[in-house]
Amino acid sequence: MGLKSQPKSLTGALGLALAASMLVFGCWRLELLERPEGLTWDWRVRQIARFSSSRDDIVIIALDQSSLDWMQREQGLVWPWPREVYAAVVDFCAEARSASLTLDVLYSEPSSYGSEDDARLGSAIARHGRVTLPFILGRETGSHDHWPEWAARSLLSLTQPPPPAWPQGRRATFTIPEIAAQAVLGNAQ
Repeated sequence: MGLKSQPKSLTGALGLALAASMLVFGCWRLELLERPEGLTWDWRVRQIARFSSSRDDIVIIALDQSSLDWMQREQGLVWPWPREVYAAVVDFCAEARSASLTLDVLYSEPSSYGSEDDARLGSAIARHGRVTLPFILGRETGSHDHWPEWAARSLLSLTQPPPPAWPQGRRATFTIPEIAAQAVLGNAQ
């Protein structure tokens, strides 16, 4: 009796596994799980993150409306600022021997102040040697549908090199190579 019922239970188990796999695959393809994922992300991170006290060796240089207003009032510079302003910040951080620097600004278009402006920032990043810049992945927006050669070399990757292309419909926006070629790139989302 045990041998005759075994094929039925094995067939049932395989059928159940196949049905569950198809259900999960269908939810993934239809992106039905993304909203619940996003809604629970903060909560899950708070649950697993280890609490630690603040540290004096981490500094955030914030760019906010007060900064924009001050630069316009004191320096006569309106947004967008010339990239040489950021180059000065990068050079200051290098002189202060910062272990690393992340600029959370996407320089996706050439500077309106000219190519020399981009070159100044790119040179400052190269001198610092430990700068991270963002790239943004998207479904409908982005200028690239594959990893540019220069970006693939600079990608912040924990486990493996990037794939040559994303699934159909995926796109990315990168900081222009004149600035980003000497930086490490990380996903800004």
